[in-house]
Amino acid sequence: MVKQNILIVDDSEISREILVHMLDDEFTLYQAENGQQAIDILSENYKAFQLVLLDIHMPVLDGYGVLEIMKQRGWLKELPVIMISSDPGDAYKRGATDFFAKPFEEDVVLARIHNIISLYNRYYTDNVTEGLNRKGFIRKAESFLHGKKDKTGYDMMFFDIKNFKAVNELAGISNGDQVLRTFYQDLCNASFMPLLVARIEADHFVCLSRQPEEGYDFLDDICHCRYEKNGKAFLLYVQCGIYHLENKNMAISGMIDRARLAEEMHNSEYGRMYTIYNHTMKNVYIENAEISSEFMRGLEHEEFKLYYQPIMDTKTGKIASAEALIRWNHAEKGMISPGAFIPVLEKDGYVSNLDMYVVRKVREFLVNRLAEGNLTVPISVNLSRIDFYDEQMMHNILGILHEGKLPAGKMNFEITESAYAAIEEDSNVIVDEIRRCGSKILMDDFGTGYSSFGMLQDCDFDTLKLDMSFIHQIGKNPRTHSILRSVIELSHELGLTVVAEGVETSEHVSFLQQNGCDFIQGYYYSRPVEEHVFADMLDQQEKQLKM
Repeated sequence: MVKQNILIVDDSEISREILVHMLDDEFTLYQAENGQQAIDILSENYKAFQLVLLDIHMPVLDGYGVLEIMKQRGWLKELPVIMISSDPGDAYKRGATDFFAKPFEEDVVLARIHNIISLYNRYYTDNVTEGLNRKGFIRKAESFLHGKKDKTGYDMMFFDIKNFKAVNELAGISNGDQVLRTFYQDLCNASFMPLLVARIEADHFVCLSRQPEEGYDFLDDICHCRYEKNGKAFLLYVQCGIYHLENKNMAISGMIDRARLAEEMHNSEYGRMYTIYNHTMKNVYIENAEISSEFMRGLEHEEFKLYYQPIMDTKTGKIASAEALIRWNHAEKGMISPGAFIPVLEKDGYVSNLDMYVVRKVREFLVNRLAEGNLTVPISVNLSRIDFYDEQMMHNILGILHEGKLPAGKMNFEITESAYAAIEEDSNVIVDEIRRCGSKILMDDFGTGYSSFGMLQDCDFDTLKLDMSFIHQIGKNPRTHSILRSVIELSHELGLTVVAEGVETSEHVSFLQQNGCDFIQGYYYSRPVEEHVFADMLDQQEKQLKM
């Protein structure tokens, strides 16, 4: 079992010795004899600690001074402090969590330490498995590796359940959660005896473990799983990426990224369920890291440019609306594909900054055209599922919709089918509020997931966008023709409009027109174009309407 780290800060050697005697069996203890020593220790890696026991009256820097520095540096959000004092004064106002007095009563000391650590651990607990979440895993791993000179005997392992969406579709969310819990327990109890296990997101798990002496054949049993529920059997196909820890300074998140990168580069050619990270993969990692590190600079220098792809009315052939798309024209690397930078920004938590940038630019474009009395059409902005976990972003979007400068329905929002499936109930409240502001919700990439028809039944949206993989089968696959006809008809019965994406040929257009598709988006009419070109297209259409 990995012990938790506690820092004892007290100028009294006797007091420190008494606390060490009480706590040494259960915790790994570090000591500082004044406040400045404590700050120096915490500055190396405050996340390696779970608790600070802090005296008030000390030389060099007292306990109040320590609290002030910890507050300024943001450490108190994650690291609780228990004061060693019978009179903590205004320590609570300065950020302390609790106190106990001298002389120490062992039962009181242990009870208060356990209570505070348990309270803070909730922040690091996964609500499905009741084990560690990503933040908890990183914190515990940092704690375990803190001070270890030789890390080469350890592995970071990343597990990805490849077909888990099918389980949710066939068995339902609650049974799917039970499968996740069972897989988590299987990892905890596995023969290689991992030191730490966590579900870090969705169907992704990580382990910190000692390197096995006899290879990784044990992973075959873990990566081929069979679960039964109510007479139904589920076979899970799991892939694993492994990173051998090295003796150099590296954030735990970097270790996870390397293990994940190894999993993403998995090659099943040799029948193995795992891939070990090697430095030939490093270039990919470096490229991703550069994208992440250069993103904010690129945003500040407006290297990101909006392009608009017109969406045409099937009956009239006129521009009915448009989708806003982002492109990165890097100052040194030139044009970077969205397929290269958006997944990186999603993984590293920056995608909401980009999406909010798009929202503001679209608003600016529409407001300016409205102010000049020029023709405008509704423009849709893509939202990532991660956006719905950013309360400030959602608040800002609702603020823009409520401010009154945009008529209702001028700015709409696209959410992918998989994102719709992933967002929680609280996020659906936000979606409902966006719709009450008059904006329409478009379900993007319909037909690429496992739960398409469940989405039609359970989710409130206004427009369904048929994925281009369907459209490209027109004229090639009679089954696709039947599916498209049925989906369009069903959508209309549900009061939804339908947009076909990726339309490239006259055959595509003809079929969609004949079968009642409402709108068409694709290269047949127009590629995504720069803002000034799209504005010219609208101006030209406005002239034609006035003729």
